[in-house]
Amino acid sequence: MAERLKGSILFKQQRLVEAQKLLKLWQSEPYHPEPKLAYGGKSAWKDDYKYGEAEKGVIFGKDKPVPLATIAFGKCELGNYVGFINGITRTIWLLANEASKYPVLCLNSIAKLLFEIAGADGTKIISVA
Repeated sequence: MAERLKGSILFKQQRLVEAQKLLKLWQSEPYHPEPKLAYGGKSAWKDDYKYGEAEKGVIFGKDKPVPLATIAFGKCELGNYVGFINGITRTIWLLANEASKYPVLCLNSIAKLLFEIAGADGTKIISVA
């Protein structure tokens, strides 16, 4: 899974993150495009118009796994934050169903920092191409 950006290839990293740490980073996004989802909690997540689609997607389990959420990392005067390139609905489904940790994708350039801040204990960074 590599993405092309202006002729170069940016390889992605997969990592297992702590759900609550990632949620806190998401809630720290300064100009939030989805505040109702970031701050809403379980009832807001389950009321989201795409939530049912995520539920349909995960019923196949290991036989047909859903794509991982892809996140971006940022820093501002208030601190670190993450935003989603894709995968908000899959993420809120996991949060609503009380997943304590789950894998996400991010670019190599942010992998180490993200893992230091939100990585699940006892796990490691996995490169995927």
